[in-house]
Amino acid sequence: METIKYFSVLKGVSLNKLDQNVVEVLLDKNIIIQNESPIYDSASGNDEILDFCELSFNSNSYGTSQDLLDEMYAVLEYIIENGFADHYLGVDEDFYFGSGNYSDLFNVQFQSKAFLDVKERIGFLKRSYSEFYPKDNIDEHLIYNNENLLFPDWRSYFGYLISNFAELVKLYLTCDPKVTWTTTVIGDGKNKRDAIDDIQSFLLAGLTENKKQFEEYGINGFLRIWRRVHENKVLLGYIIDEIKRLEKNNYTKQKTKSKVETNKKNSNSIIKKNVIDYSSLKMIDLFRDSAVYDEFIKKLKFEEIIDKDFNLLKKEGCLDIKLLCAIGFFIIKKGYIKDKAEKPSFYKGERFIDKVLVCMLNNTINGVKISGANYSKHRQNTFDLNIECNEMELLDSM
Repeated sequence: METIKYFSVLKGVSLNKLDQNVVEVLLDKNIIIQNESPIYDSASGNDEILDFCELSFNSNSYGTSQDLLDEMYAVLEYIIENGFADHYLGVDEDFYFGSGNYSDLFNVQFQSKAFLDVKERIGFLKRSYSEFYPKDNIDEHLIYNNENLLFPDWRSYFGYLISNFAELVKLYLTCDPKVTWTTTVIGDGKNKRDAIDDIQSFLLAGLTENKKQFEEYGINGFLRIWRRVHENKVLLGYIIDEIKRLEKNNYTKQKTKSKVETNKKNSNSIIKKNVIDYSSLKMIDLFRDSAVYDEFIKKLKFEEIIDKDFNLLKKEGCLDIKLLCAIGFFIIKKGYIKDKAEKPSFYKGERFIDKVLVCMLNNTINGVKISGANYSKHRQNTFDLNIECNEMELLDSM
């Protein structure tokens, strides 16, 4: 989604009654589209808009614009999955000691540390996976995509439900936000904050002032399910990744020291004659947790630093080469990378090797290439010294 163009676009327009003027406005704003086949005649100036999925007027039928559905999905996804709506949904906002699945995630992480034996720790994680695996068949299908179902994934389910929640769509289109609204690209630094303030005001209005009505239509329950499905997916994904990591490390440790040394000499490993073969490495090979990698890439795309094809996008006040270097430094600074024990070949002493990081960035992000000299220059002259620069400020604001 490049811009937010539907939020508050009909501020001041009444959508309580369906008439010719309302239909023309909805068509003009690409909120609805006319279906090819006419349906029964329901032309009445007193018809209330109860369902954006199937509007009918003067023998014509209309459906919800896919652009509107895509925008509402992207906006609600960002707000719900990042916890901005927790307070309004009655979810405890404390990540670690709350009542939701994020609390469960913390507890699993914390309790697993009590098992010094790797096999016992893996056993605990497997039991936890069984405990938190969805007991509801629908939840299972929404968390794990199933192409054989009517709704193969959560986004498809959303597309079906949201167009039937006419009150939520009306509120989104007609909301009068507290902050002055300007159409803007999500991710434009300060303007992005304004957009979030506006949309949070929209949620606050919808979930508090219209609480009784929204509860009756099932909207609040739908948003809570969304939050639960997302949290459960994060929790189960962490458990799977942690089991794989422990099993892999445990297998390695079972080898004798002499055999490891022999394999180092004879195998086609990444270290050969003190030269690292990093030609095929990508950023995902750098991250210790695939879920963290997926979330980081998702934020880069949402902030429009990269597009869906991993092309680096132009950002005002930022140099392309320096921005790509900043992404590398940001990953190191945040501690997302595998440590020396996991990937000793990536390190020289205690420092991650610059040229390995440079190759991973070049192999992952398109549109600009950097050299080891480029990265070392910016790291030493700007990043290591914590000198303010637009590129790092952009990443720190995510």
